[in-house]
Amino acid sequence: MVVRAFIFGFWTLFCFELAATVVIHEGKDFYELGLHMETLKDSSGKLTIDELSGSEWKNKFKKSKEKILNFE
Repeated sequence: MVVRAFIFGFWTLFCFELAATVVIHEGKDFYELGLHMETLKDSSGKLTIDELSGSEWKNKFKKSKEKILNFE
């Protein structure tokens, strides 16, 4: 479930045009992406990428307020 939540959150970076941009620098090994992510908890564990890509789910994602996401 934790991995699935991360994948869905990461997927929103590409599916929905977010204003935030993450610049990758050579030699930097760690990035705090939490503030650039939106997440959705899939309590059923059955949602697919195709379902989440639809406009009906777009407003259900919540913008993270944490620098480092913790899916507990």
